[in-house]
Amino acid sequence: MSSQLKTLSWRHNGTKYHCEVGSPLHRYFESGNEQPVLEIIDCGDHYAIRTESRGGSYGPLVRAGKDKHFLVTYFDPIPSAQA
Repeated sequence: MSSQLKTLSWRHNGTKYHCEVGSPLHRYFESGNEQPVLEIIDCGDHYAIRTESRGGSYGPLVRAGKDKHFLVTYFDPIPSAQA
């Protein structure tokens, strides 16, 4: 089972951006309507950020490139039950 991404920091056109699952995505990517991030997906050569209007019900996912400026954090793993 893969770890789920919680936060992502990256650069787009020289500007730093940050998103967190459950928090609004910067309005730059939402055409002025800040919507909560539903999921951050590691797609190998880039990250994809999903909101209701970007990859949810309609519209393309937000793509964030992987370069020396990106930083991610993960949700804490759920402890497994002990027998």
